[in-house]
Amino acid sequence: LMVSGDGGATWQATSLDTIPYPLLVHPGNPEVIYGGGLQRWNQELSRSAASTLWRSRDNGQTWAPEVLVASSQSGFRLSVTASGSRVHVVWMDYRSLSTWDLYYRRSMDNGATWQPEVKLVAGTNSMGAERPAISCIGDSLHLAWMDARDAKPPYFLEGAYWIPYATEIYGKRSTDGGVTWGTDVRLTTHPTNYAGRPDLAASAPGTILMLYD
Repeated sequence: LMVSGDGGATWQATSLDTIPYPLLVHPGNPEVIYGGGLQRWNQELSRSAASTLWRSRDNGQTWAPEVLVASSQSGFRLSVTASGSRVHVVWMDYRSLSTWDLYYRRSMDNGATWQPEVKLVAGTNSMGAERPAISCIGDSLHLAWMDARDAKPPYFLEGAYWIPYATEIYGKRSTDGGVTWGTDVRLTTHPTNYAGRPDLAASAPGTILMLYD
């Protein structure tokens, strides 16, 4: 990981020797940066992945030891958001060995300690729920993901890669900082196509932007 302190004119290497993705600069404290990561993933081994989170409190110059957020060693595609001292992480998880579920954790002290994992979405077939994206403003959290629960026909992506079900985008929200969550809501309708890979941005109270394929 590289960091620039002069607007990109010069760059220096940091103490983090892996790729932190996603990378989040805390909106309320720009000196705090969170980086998500994946050690490895192998579909055949099923349980060889590890979703981790790193934290820097000096603009990315140094990084605290990684925190394993998925205790099952089967987490993938982590998404992170923060507000105040609260940090929220969601990821897709294959611990059931049959489908992808979505799990959630939160920290109330800028990532120093973490509350227990919570399964937010249960997959309903072999594909399940994938590629979550989370965003927040204050205690209002918004989550979107691609979901195969409608069991639509297979879909070919980019003429080469196919998915067993054409997915739709589903979402849910919490209005109390992640303590409780509302019901799943289908956000897209594509009778013969697919919708996937969402990205979210809560830009203002009551305003949420979403991009997807």
